[in-house]
Amino acid sequence: MIGSRIFNLEDALYWMRATEPGSHAISLVSASYIAGTFMAEKSGIEMQKDPSSREAHDRAWSKKAAQRGFKRLAAANRSVLMLDYDGTLAPFVQDRMSSKLYPGVEERLHRLSRLTGGRLVFVTGRPVRELRALLPQDIHAEMWGSHGREQLSADGSYQLTSLSQKQIEELDWFDRLMAEKGFGSSIERKASGLALHTRGLDRDQVRELKSLAETLFAQVEPSGAVLEMLPFDGGLEVRGKGCTKATAVEHILKQEPQGTFAAYLGDDQTDEDAFCALGNQGLRVLVRNEFRPTLANLWLKPPQELLEFLDGWLAAVSADREGAAKAGTVSGVAGSSSTSLVVVSNRIPLSFAMEQGKLTATPSSGGLVSALEPLLKEHGGVWIGSAGTQDSPEIRAQLKEATCGHHYHYEPLFLSEEEQAKYYEGFSNEVLWPLFHDLQTHCVFKPIYWDFYRRVNQKFAEAVLHVTREEDIVWVQDYQLLQVASFIRAQRPRSRIAFFLHIPFPPPDIFEKLPWRREILQGLLDYDFIGLQTERDQRNLVACLRAFIPDIKLDGRGDHRKVVGTRGVTLIQVMPISIDFHEFASAAASEAVASRVAEIRSESPGLCIALGIDRLDYTKGIPERLRAFRALLRDQPEFRRKVTLIQVVVPSRENIPCYQELHSEVEKLVSSVNGELAEPGWTPIQYMHRSVPHEELLALYKAAHIALVTPLKDGMNLVAKEYCAAHVEDDGVLILSEFAGAAPELKTGAILVNPYDEVGVANALKQAIEMTVKEQRRRMLRLRHQIRSADIHHWRDLFFASLKRVE
Repeated sequence: MIGSRIFNLEDALYWMRATEPGSHAISLVSASYIAGTFMAEKSGIEMQKDPSSREAHDRAWSKKAAQRGFKRLAAANRSVLMLDYDGTLAPFVQDRMSSKLYPGVEERLHRLSRLTGGRLVFVTGRPVRELRALLPQDIHAEMWGSHGREQLSADGSYQLTSLSQKQIEELDWFDRLMAEKGFGSSIERKASGLALHTRGLDRDQVRELKSLAETLFAQVEPSGAVLEMLPFDGGLEVRGKGCTKATAVEHILKQEPQGTFAAYLGDDQTDEDAFCALGNQGLRVLVRNEFRPTLANLWLKPPQELLEFLDGWLAAVSADREGAAKAGTVSGVAGSSSTSLVVVSNRIPLSFAMEQGKLTATPSSGGLVSALEPLLKEHGGVWIGSAGTQDSPEIRAQLKEATCGHHYHYEPLFLSEEEQAKYYEGFSNEVLWPLFHDLQTHCVFKPIYWDFYRRVNQKFAEAVLHVTREEDIVWVQDYQLLQVASFIRAQRPRSRIAFFLHIPFPPPDIFEKLPWRREILQGLLDYDFIGLQTERDQRNLVACLRAFIPDIKLDGRGDHRKVVGTRGVTLIQVMPISIDFHEFASAAASEAVASRVAEIRSESPGLCIALGIDRLDYTKGIPERLRAFRALLRDQPEFRRKVTLIQVVVPSRENIPCYQELHSEVEKLVSSVNGELAEPGWTPIQYMHRSVPHEELLALYKAAHIALVTPLKDGMNLVAKEYCAAHVEDDGVLILSEFAGAAPELKTGAILVNPYDEVGVANALKQAIEMTVKEQRRRMLRLRHQIRSADIHHWRDLFFASLKRVE
């Protein structure tokens, strides 16, 4: 047998699977036996004594196996390339979210994702959202995460195979005891279970972690009925039984026609299940620098041999299969091959300023930009918005330069001074803004405001019609543009038009105060899709539709509701917006930010720093917060000289009288509190009325022991999420208003308060100041996990998945 039956592994694999029908994976003992036999057949006894001879033989063997595989690939009508990430496409690093692809891999992945006759799939133990954050955003591929429990399709639809209640309970118990023994920072919670990471630990710590894990596992799961513990390169996994990487591979292959050629590339023990599931339908590729017993039939050393393999795969696929990049659809949404995304917002995401006599344009930051611009860059399209009230060749040149070299462009509108005053400052911010935040006493219901609101919405619609086609996807953003769809529909009734409301939607008893309530609701029903921040907003909108447009029909439940009106169907879905978690966390971990954090804390030595960062707005509850802070220091003087509040107020809407009054009220309150309670060397409130650069903002977040996010009403409030993302050491306390849109997501880790309750907020401050480091960490881990799992890219993917449902 020696040396004469090299590829008998296929026969062995299929024999085992035939005798164990329905099995997703063979046992580790059987796998080791087959792999050991295979290595003995392949290499010969004499080669076991000479490692250099054995490796030379292995290299030649791998090269021949690859050549045979590529010949089969070239002859196949379809191909599927399945790739693990860690250890396969990227080297292991201590900080998992700093993992980078091997040089040269990204460029090849771009080309692979554009093959029209092939399918690119990532199969990983990581959560899919984590993998999505690590991969370039313009690589659109199917992803199976958490060892087969999560599926993110190329079109953005997401499926999760949930753990059973018993599995969750046992994992919670195991997680809690590991954390209590000091290994909390080594634990990663995933949809499949727990990953216990040993990277970054010394030898004794690794030994202690593994010993403790084995002891606890024997206690929680002595029968091995619902959980299993398996090693991987870099730690141990405790996961629920029922899903493995083989689950993903088998599902993927079942979707393919007969004759499809496949390959799976992986590096560690968790990939053996996948190798087994693939069998002889393609290449099973082990990617690692050192050989180990395996079911693979090809061994590559990264990165060079990995790159050569990917090049060979690309070369084997005929040229006429390429070209999807030239005509691809937007995130898999069905339609014309030339479909473009059209984003419509009140402002273009550029800020203009004069510097040394020259006009400069600075890109705006924020979740919306980071979510949508990568799509526009990849697939083409246009971003439509106001560029101010002054048109000029310099502004247009800056707009053109900002998108130079990309497949999309900015299409600016220029409003007159009167339009800006009556549409934006008037109807948008003196009618809709206060009304939708349940503060109708601030409303100014002037009919001329409504006239200008409709006029400018029509102007935006005309801009859309001028630069787009009927097959394009139009995504309108926020309350300033509620009526845009109505004007587009008059010209293009079949257009696909979606809307996302970033602020809250009020209940019927508030909304009925609006003189133009029916027109607003009818305008919303001209959209195919409406995205809202919270279930409360969805309930309020549905209740208003029932109350004021009774001839509609409603269907669905939960976070998906369908409204059938005279135009057709409108889908209403809850899809809370978020931030780019990994971008914030990475920037917050920089040396420059750490240095500034040290400076900020040195300026308040020994003090607990509470932080409030808000745009100047009466919805943010700034005066109420300052009074609660005063109440804490008045009623409990032991906290004086122990805490200081840094309150940053960013100027906003300074031309509106009630904002000017608010500015004056805040400054008077700060002066009053400091005048009453300040002592030599201690100022209770440090007040800033200005914008804050991004790096300074991150430093303030990290320096603050407590964040006070206490709006009277908010659509979401991303400050709460940014604060948590910046706390990379898993410390800090978030005090959050129960009326913020972020509250339903973050309630498990934040201290929720009623911002109108002065005593309640003061007591929450006391609780936060006295909170132990252990309790802070427990809460912050939950917060960061939630925000990481539902980041801005998750929000974007939900939109495209929902838009497909409309079709």
